[in-house]
Amino acid sequence: SYDYLIIATGSRPFVPPIKGFGQEGTFLFRTIDDCQGIAQYARSCHKAIVIGGGLLGLEAARGLMTHNLDVTVVEAANQLMPAQLDQESAQMLKGVMEAMGIRVLTGKITSEIVYQENKISHVLFQDQTKFETDMVVVSAGIRPITELAVNAGLNVNKGIVCDDQMRTSDHHIFAVGECAEHRGIVYGLVEP
Repeated sequence: SYDYLIIATGSRPFVPPIKGFGQEGTFLFRTIDDCQGIAQYARSCHKAIVIGGGLLGLEAARGLMTHNLDVTVVEAANQLMPAQLDQESAQMLKGVMEAMGIRVLTGKITSEIVYQENKISHVLFQDQTKFETDMVVVSAGIRPITELAVNAGLNVNKGIVCDDQMRTSDHHIFAVGECAEHRGIVYGLVEP
């Protein structure tokens, strides 16, 4: 029993439906173990693609630059950080990233990671263009972990729906962090 309960189940990384993801040379960028695996694999690479032009994707790209790789960020939206920036700010950010030596491709949806001789050769985009790379890092957002809330009969949309006091549809249960949805927004970070 409880007087009040807080659900803070967090989130899982979102992996777009990309054929070939999950094989050697593909990584998620979410945990310290992910970072260690990326750093180790990068030692034998020359080119890397980061799928996702949000905050974490840009951090991953910057980190890969420290391994002397040719880094490209691929974002499905028509701008970087579409959830945080307006178009003008996103253009400024793109210029800064490119000045750092990071190539930026926006409006590109990755459909397949192509292998030759058990190594990544290139990625194929939905528009049938391709781009050569040795490794792929995916940082394409999160999906809230909501199973507990669903099983408890709470109101769940994209995340566990909360009011301004972070109360769920049961006012004795609160949700906080990456599992929570407030005013229709799942923030992906606990601070907001």
